[in-house]
Amino acid sequence: MPRSVRWLAAAWDQLQELPTEMFKDAQRVAGGLMADPCPQDAEPDPEIPDTFIIRTKLIVLFYRLSADEIDIAGVWPDS
Repeated sequence: MPRSVRWLAAAWDQLQELPTEMFKDAQRVAGGLMADPCPQDAEPDPEIPDTFIIRTKLIVLFYRLSADEIDIAGVWPDS
């Protein structure tokens, strides 16, 4: 079970550029990963091993899962 969620530098920069509502949604999704690192709405990325995609009505969040950590790799507005 992962012990921490961290934002990689590029993802943190992307998060800071989001409008407030999207920013809050991304933070909510990232926080939820501590409780459930593989939620039902997470899709495996077909190109990158151990990487998952979560889509909400507002954002798309990419993250990598390891035994000890969840790394948020990217976040974008869902278009």
